Amino acid sequence: MFGFGQALNLPVSNVIVVTGYGVTYTVPQGKVWQLMSSSHYSYNNNNGFAHSQSISGFPVMDDCINFYVPGYNYDTNMPFIYGHSVFPSGTNFLLDDSTCQYSVYTFVEYDIGAQNLASNAPQQTTPTLYPNPTSSLLALNSDKEYDIEVYDMLGNKLMALTGNSINMEHLSTATYIVKATDKSNNEELTYKVVKN
Repeated sequence: MFGFGQALNLPVSNVIVVTGYGVTYTVPQGKVWQLMSSSHYSYNNNNGFAHSQSISGFPVMDDCINFYVPGYNYDTNMPFIYGHSVFPSGTNFLLDDSTCQYSVYTFVEYDIGAQNLASNAPQQTTPTLYPNPTSSLLALNSDKEYDIEVYDMLGNKLMALTGNSINMEHLSTATYIVKATDKSNNEELTYKVVKN
């Protein structure tokens, strides 16, 4: 559950950005959240000195975020956890205090039941986005036309286009979320893509 790991091979259902002091975020039933990025920003109220630190490389669960896993009592008193940690349904997240109000933790939500549902309905074929990972071009194995949007792991929209292929050559090496909406029936497909 905790520590280093790679992106899960499950259907992506959402991207969650945990930010804002005083807001509790909870992993829904039937889902898991995987930490994909983190930025730690704090403010020292004693002398007004602003300190900001961006965590590069592996994301980290640090002293700015409390998380409570059902059946366990993990909090900020434990050592930092580095890596793409995965948290089960029912886990709660809360920014620690107002000094951490500008910290940002980005999670990808996976639907752990969707894979089983898909295997029980072979008549439904979902287009594949390939190759993945990619260094430049991606294509949907479908003749349909899609409205395509590409997001970074912080939820920022980086590209918007129409068609069934994407050129990601200009993007940095990272993991991205691609949303493709079928123009004929408004069906939305979501993919996690690794750009290398």
